[in-house]
Amino acid sequence: LARWVLPLELREISGLAVTDQGNLLAHNDEQARVYVIDPRRGVVIKQFSVGSGLRGDFEGIAVSGSDIYLLTSNGKILRFREGKDRDEVSYREIDTRLGAECEFEGIAVDPGTGLLILPCKSVSKKGPRGALVIYRWDPRKGASQRALMLTIPIAQVAAGNPWRTLHTSDMTIDPATRN
Repeated sequence: LARWVLPLELREISGLAVTDQGNLLAHNDEQARVYVIDPRRGVVIKQFSVGSGLRGDFEGIAVSGSDIYLLTSNGKILRFREGKDRDEVSYREIDTRLGAECEFEGIAVDPGTGLLILPCKSVSKKGPRGALVIYRWDPRKGASQRALMLTIPIAQVAAGNPWRTLHTSDMTIDPATRN
């Protein structure tokens, strides 16, 4: 067992992801700053900013090859590459236009398809009730596409637990089983 003492800026980590090199990426929820952590030693190797002083409600981070995705609660996705220590990296913003339908709090990449998986924490009043709502978004198609919506009844997700609602805080895909 190990205990890591992280910098104060990471007292509220909002998202975690693992790079192909095995490093851990972390971010807090107010600034587009990414911290690269050595998981064996628990030390911050470097940090870099996405843009210049960019602020928002950042809720998740995911990695697909050399692309990194940072998600805001209103469905905007920042796509960028890893930077050097203290760099400000350029990014491309993708607006999924799903912010009125859902409050997001997590992002994952399906390793088989490259699609981004966006689970809803809270669905709008017009959205489905009694279900976990997940959107699938293809980052290669850009903003002109329509996201695919998947709904799973809460009873199926709960698997015998007495839950009536579910507010996801993150989601990931097992690369071995694709579950």
